[in-house]
Amino acid sequence: AVKAGRGRMGREEQVGMVGLQALACGVPVVTTNAGAITEYFKDGKGSVIVEQKDITGLAKAIAKLLADEKYQKQQSNLGRQFVSDTYEVGQNIAKIETILMSLVD
Repeated sequence: AVKAGRGRMGREEQVGMVGLQALACGVPVVTTNAGAITEYFKDGKGSVIVEQKDITGLAKAIAKLLADEKYQKQQSNLGRQFVSDTYEVGQNIAKIETILMSLVD
């Protein structure tokens, strides 16, 4: 398991594995822009990203997902697609292989 790191704002998630797993299962994610989160999640692609410590923004994002079934389903589908497109193992292995081979040439 990856533990949260200590950043200038306190505890910060380094890799949002739980959130990525949620997206893969079709569960939209509401998160903050703490640490490296914005490297793993994209606002509007199954995720809603709010500023750190923005309690009002966090509450509004959660309320919208709970109240708007069409929006929730849209984000659910976008999240599954985002994870499939971005984190598919075979694609990532091919990218790494290309990078490594370029270093040898």
